[in-house]
Amino acid sequence: MRTANQRAPVEGPTYANHANGDAHVEGPALWQPSIELLKKSEVCRLFGNINPSTLYRGIRVGRYPKPVRVGPNSSRWLLAECQAALRAMVEQRS
Repeated sequence: MRTANQRAPVEGPTYANHANGDAHVEGPALWQPSIELLKKSEVCRLFGNINPSTLYRGIRVGRYPKPVRVGPNSSRWLLAECQAALRAMVEQRS
């Protein structure tokens, strides 16, 4: 029996470190994000190993998608938006 200060356990994600050192979240599909986020280095690699300065210059002119602020000092890019931008570049070539 629980006392007034004890909360019922909440089912949620579990965190596991794999043998290769990668952290992985396991749990119900409800907890797993349906939106995939990329780090700046991954976005630069996706667009052909461009320099971060080139990425930010391209963001200003609308060539690359804007990042999403996920924290006070942290930004990420939506994979779907990056893929759409890349697809548009491929379709515009002559």
